Amino acid sequence: MERISKTAKFVDKAAVTLFWISLFSLVMFFALVFPMTFEGGNLKTQAFTVEGFFDVNRFVMVFIIPVKMLMLIVSIFIFRKILKPMKSALPFDETVRKNLAALGWVFAGGGLLINIIRNATLAIIDEHGLDFVMRYEWIDGYICSYEFDMTYFFMAAVLFLVSLVFRYGAELQKQADETL
Repeated sequence: MERISKTAKFVDKAAVTLFWISLFSLVMFFALVFPMTFEGGNLKTQAFTVEGFFDVNRFVMVFIIPVKMLMLIVSIFIFRKILKPMKSALPFDETVRKNLAALGWVFAGGGLLINIIRNATLAIIDEHGLDFVMRYEWIDGYICSYEFDMTYFFMAAVLFLVSLVFRYGAELQKQADETL
């Protein structure tokens, strides 16, 4: 159990560092990148595909990146709540299970939000054209490709299953404690 406690303390320190780096990155994104996108900033040549058409999916990432960063920040916050009982050498505490399930809901909700943002933005661009969203007069053509990413939902399902395992572990731990 001492090994679990030491590892949890080390991972918690790394999580705190990652939390602050992520928060700083999100603030910098909103301060620098987001405004440049909508003030007619220069499009770099890598924004064009081989055919010479503008890849709209790169533009859509401007909306998705803040959601992913926010998901990371919330996930780290919840992950630190998971580590708290583990630092005390209590891996099968009831709060671990609840926080694993909460982390699953973060991934499921974030994945749904990312898919909605991506497909809604592409639908607006498809319907109204690229000039409706940004003012790049010299773009002749663009490519819209709709997709639905299931990665976040699979991750959420894994977290829900792990939370069930931890619930069973908590029940076994409770029975073992009552037996003694």
